[in-house]
This record gives sequence, structure tokens and C-alpha cells, in this order.
Amino acid sequence: MATQTFQLTMQAGPNPGKVFSLDKAEISIGRDENRDIFILDSGVSRKHAHLTMQGNVYTLEDLGSTNGTHVNGQRLTAPKALQPNDVILLGDKVRLLVVLRQDDPEATVQAVAPVVPASAPPRPAPQPPPPQPGGYGYSAPASRRPAPAMRPQAAEKKLLNTPVIMGAIGCVTLLCIGVLLALWYIDANYLWCTAIPFIPGCP
Repeated sequence: MATQTFQLTMQAGPNPGKVFSLDKAEISIGRDENRDIFILDSGVSRKHAHLTMQGNVYTLEDLGSTNGTHVNGQRLTAPKALQPNDVILLGDKVRLLVVLRQDDPEATVQAVAPVVPASAPPRPAPQPPPPQPGGYGYSAPASRRPAPAMRPQAAEKKLLNTPVIMGAIGCVTLLCIGVLLALWYIDANYLWCTAIPFIPGCP
């Protein structure tokens, strides 16, 4: 059979989120370390308020605190029965929420077993990636290898030698043409003996 227990959860104050279980018939609240619910805050009096179990509910009473006790925005001037979700304000900073918790001692927690596939196919072994161009162990085919770059000095020397070679070829060509024209002129005017007097047959 489920049982009901009350507890107070601090929404604002020195320890937000802290839970105080109400497990006694009479519970004292205050800044004094001897209080059942000890709250270290300057706005809380040493003996601030008192909780008393009456029937199935708790009744809250202010004990003449300096800054007062409020429930749902109303300052207490007389004992008040608390309901779940009531908001208690102690002074001007500490805010507590009344929570009703349902406890079922017969409830059992069952662990959920993880679902495992009946026959999961084996994962293939990872293959090493192919070598990338420029990476370790990569060699480009001979047909795709780039031609070696010409050194700057060799290229400059080749450019400088080109006009010299062309000039020499031009000079040799002109010289050959001049010789052929001279021979043609000598032969056309029968000047062999004049040009070359030591030829056999010349007077």
C-alpha cells in the first residue's frame, strides 16, 4: 500500500534544491543549529517557525519571527494547514515548496535488458586507404611524371646562345650565296683565266 510523506524543497535561499523530509510529529525551523530544519540566512530568526502534524497534514505556525512567515503570499497571524504545492516564505529570501510524495514499498524496479540482434553480420575489416599523390609510398607512372624543370641558369644560357647561332647560320648562308653568284658571273663571262690565271689551259 502506498504511503504519503511531506517534504520541503528549497527554491530560493542559501541551498537551492535542498530537500527537507518531514518525518516527525513536531518540527522546528530557524537559524539556530539546534533546529530540526536549520537554515543559515540573515532573514531567518533563530526560532522562526514550527510545524505540527495534525491528522494527515502539517500545520505551520510563526514563532514571532522578526521578518515574518508567509504562505502563498499571505503573512501568518495564526497556524495554517499546509497543502501540496504551497509556497512558504521565511523572511524575504528563503522560499520553500511543500511537496507530497507517494511511496509504494511493494513497487519493484525491473531492469530493462538491452536488445541484442539475433545474428548481426560481422563488420568488414577496414581497408587501408590508397596512397594519395605526393604521399608516402606513392610513385606516379612514368608517362604521367612531369618533365624535370629547367634550371634558371641553363635556360638563361640557352636564350643567350640562340641569337649567336642564328647569326652564324645567316652569315654562312650569305657567304655561300655570294660564292655561288661569283662563280656564276665568272662562268657566264668566261673570266676563269682572269680570276684564276694558274688554271691549266690559260695563256
